[in-house]
Amino acid sequence: MDRRSTRSVLAGAAGVALASGGAIGVGLAAWIARLNGWSFGGDAALIAVYLGALYTGVIGCGLVGSALFLLALGGRPGPRVFFGLALAFCLLLTGALRYVPSVQLLSVVPHMTAIGALDIAVLLAAALLIGIGVARASPRPLAGLVASALALLIGLEMVHRAHERPLYRDLTRVVPEVLAGTAPVWPPPAAEPFENAKLVVLGFDGLSWEVLIPLLRRGELPNFHALISRAAYGHLETLPFAISPVVWEVIATGQPEARHGIGYHSHFEFRGVSRRVRRLPHFRLTNSPMALRRALARASVLAPWKQVPANSTDARVARLWEVADHAGLSVGIYDWMNTSPVAPVLGFVHGYGPIPPRMFPPGLDDDLPALPSGGAPGADGERWVTDSLPRERANYRRFRTLAQRFRPELLMFYTHFADAANHLSWKDATF
Repeated sequence: MDRRSTRSVLAGAAGVALASGGAIGVGLAAWIARLNGWSFGGDAALIAVYLGALYTGVIGCGLVGSALFLLALGGRPGPRVFFGLALAFCLLLTGALRYVPSVQLLSVVPHMTAIGALDIAVLLAAALLIGIGVARASPRPLAGLVASALALLIGLEMVHRAHERPLYRDLTRVVPEVLAGTAPVWPPPAAEPFENAKLVVLGFDGLSWEVLIPLLRRGELPNFHALISRAAYGHLETLPFAISPVVWEVIATGQPEARHGIGYHSHFEFRGVSRRVRRLPHFRLTNSPMALRRALARASVLAPWKQVPANSTDARVARLWEVADHAGLSVGIYDWMNTSPVAPVLGFVHGYGPIPPRMFPPGLDDDLPALPSGGAPGADGERWVTDSLPRERANYRRFRTLAQRFRPELLMFYTHFADAANHLSWKDATF
């Protein structure tokens, strides 16, 4: 093939990449604007330019590489072939990463790995069928291949929805069975109780009933046993996109994620865009369409945007302790999510997050014992729990010391310990 023909093929690949990337950029920008409560104005238009350039580059690399490969084989692919390849690539980028190994650990369903493998296999087959169909000139094979691909995708979506359905248990039957025949071991009265406290909220992230019930059956949680035996209890219906900062902001505000302002562990700031992007399009559990969140995070090192931790300044509605403080009640907040940078209150706040100031009043923990080191990253579940337990206990002792020192009327304590431990081991210990 002569040089002019080669340039023509490469130009065709680049043109399809530009058209595909531009369309994806505009579509995602419009979606982002809607999710974040914007109109499609200057901010959304600039994001469309950024995303269009990002996906033009990503798709262009794939199409140019494919063009060179086909040219080396003696072929001369046209725009139809490149559109087919682009469509198949976008499908794979959107769906094949929906379940990744790091997220498979989040499920209490042991067959999560099999679901992930099925996901990738079906999407590969669907992408192949669509790619072949678009590349074919005859409309009849094209319709049949696209229909087959859509049938595979619809079947896969049905598997996803069945898998993602919450695992409900009839606690009115299960819990009495667990408690039956054993007298609660009442803990002794605290030597130094939380005097003056009208409400104490203890937040245990990740302490699912799926994990709690087996521990209660083995008699390993006498305090929980005593508490549940004389308390109301029930399932907490969580969000389908169960990300800790989002969920715990719902608990603190009583408002859905569309209103409270926390969209993920991190948000994005785009150069020239006046507003922070707090919410991105996402599937029920993990990935964004076109792997958007991962693409933005990976490209942020060089691109005109940066990833920033979600923090208290993102909150759009008042949290429980802010309502109490406004009403003149004293509060004590320890490590509740999305609390740094902290704001002054009548009482104390030990903030959760990396952004200073993390404590109010300043120097809150200056005279408290230093925290021991936690478990090493990458350690197996049991070892991590054993190594981290001293730090967790010391952290609670700090909260208790501050609560007794300030004697606030509202106390709120949050711990991520159970959630982190469960990510490592909970599939082996569920009911």
